Amino acid sequence: MPTSYCFEFAERRPPLLETFAPLIAAAADLDLSDPAAARQELMRRFDPTSDAALSLNATLEEHLTAGRLAERGELPVCWGRVTKAVPESHDLSIDVVHMNGPGPRHRHPRGSHRDLDRPALAELLEEYGDLPNVYVIDGNTPDALRQITDDLVNLRIQDLHIHVATKPGAIVFSSIAITPETVDELPLDLTDWTEVISGKVVIHSEVVFTGEEGQNLKQELESKTGLVFVSQK
Repeated sequence: MPTSYCFEFAERRPPLLETFAPLIAAAADLDLSDPAAARQELMRRFDPTSDAALSLNATLEEHLTAGRLAERGELPVCWGRVTKAVPESHDLSIDVVHMNGPGPRHRHPRGSHRDLDRPALAELLEEYGDLPNVYVIDGNTPDALRQITDDLVNLRIQDLHIHVATKPGAIVFSSIAITPETVDELPLDLTDWTEVISGKVVIHSEVVFTGEEGQNLKQELESKTGLVFVSQK
């Protein structure tokens, strides 16, 4: 039985990022302290009635029809993530929602991802990349938890080590942020992990389980999965 099983989150340039470049440029560094002025400045930077905006709209409709955007869920609400906050997107994340009716009420209590504690991916890959018990999650695939679960199938391991972006009370994959509020809404039953993990789940982070929010996340995960979650840098 392996003593550990490591997953490292891959930073990959999302394939549709260039399509959204005009919107990224318009939104980057926008001062939101005055909403009315922000709307006016946004209109100045990228007028939605301009030829460029209409052309972009047609391109986005093509991607939507082809299933490259908002590929998760089903109407009345489909959604998908184009990119998490990365330097190429000016530290802005991009989510696309396609609706033809009312969706569920929800909120974003964690705010910006600019303050994330991110793993040093190049160093991790250099250290662990050639080992047989290391898997890299595809940052372009929507469901990170499904990838991990699928790779665990038919294995028996002691500890599962996860390198991923975090902040107090949040584990942030490209496709999903796991917080105390979202543990019960995860698209995958993580109790499946108990069948293959005999030890603990190690989140490589100095901050993820710190403070009241961090302790709440740890308690929710352990209650949901029946596994022990610990943090380790």
